[in-house]
Amino acid sequence: MQIQTIDNYTGELEDVANNSDSATFYHSRVWIESLAATFPRMDFRSLVAISAGSVEGFLPYFVVRRGPFRVVWSLPFGTYGGPVAGDRRVASALVDEFSRTLLPAGVLVAGWVDFGDSADPGAGWRRQVLETHLIDLSNGFDTLWESTIDRQRRKRTRRAERLGVTVRLAEGEVDLHSYYSIYSDRIDQWGGRNQYPERFFSMLLERGGDSVRLYVAEHDGVVVGGHFNFYHRDMVTAWQGVTTRESNHLQPGSLLYTRCLQDACARGYRVYNLGGSLDKQSLIEFKVSLGGVPYEYCLYTRWSLLGRAAAWVKRTVS
Repeated sequence: MQIQTIDNYTGELEDVANNSDSATFYHSRVWIESLAATFPRMDFRSLVAISAGSVEGFLPYFVVRRGPFRVVWSLPFGTYGGPVAGDRRVASALVDEFSRTLLPAGVLVAGWVDFGDSADPGAGWRRQVLETHLIDLSNGFDTLWESTIDRQRRKRTRRAERLGVTVRLAEGEVDLHSYYSIYSDRIDQWGGRNQYPERFFSMLLERGGDSVRLYVAEHDGVVVGGHFNFYHRDMVTAWQGVTTRESNHLQPGSLLYTRCLQDACARGYRVYNLGGSLDKQSLIEFKVSLGGVPYEYCLYTRWSLLGRAAAWVKRTVS
């Protein structure tokens, strides 16, 4: 087996991602090429394991430039990354090779987010346990509604319908812009930093086809919220979702999630991934009310000598 480094997302990688249980939407051509096109300071690379002329697996990552320094992530913004391979031996070999990305001058740290326990990282990697919530869709929406979604969430969903809130698939740039305006306002209200420009959302929708969907909630003809979902193999991943603060009494968030779950069941998906909660108890309670069950996965990081020195200086100065 040979491991090569390439700087473009090939059809062979796409085939492996579409057929491997260890792949997520974030390993897809849609996500990776959209990231590369939107963020010029991030250079795409992928390690590719080749045996007898066939691609056995790959590990995508981005080299992120920060002034004179570099950090290496699989994948940026805390999304799932790491190796995609049917054989754990191949996956572990890819991770071992990934550690060598720390060798070039100026690289501070390498990291990868392992959603599916896909490889044995070996010595030198620091392990941090993260958590998301998953909803089992395998019994269909009727069972989910009657037996899993809690009574108060059902009540709030009905309230939204009674007050005239509706949910539909977004149509074109006007709906996207309405959603993005709400998204930006809420980020500002929460005191956060807007990571994603509007063109990134637009690019995902344009490239994604049926693997990327934006649902919007309306009231009296005005968009009051929306939800981005990603679809890959048997999993739906809830990526971004916001509603206006002024519409809280209408409960559009409850109706959005209910309609997204209903659609996912109708389309035959088996799992709905609600994403990380950043230890926010109110968000965790919301996810549990929808039937979310905790699921742990890992973030692995490894620092170069330069990175450890820089971290020590930062701690000393602060």
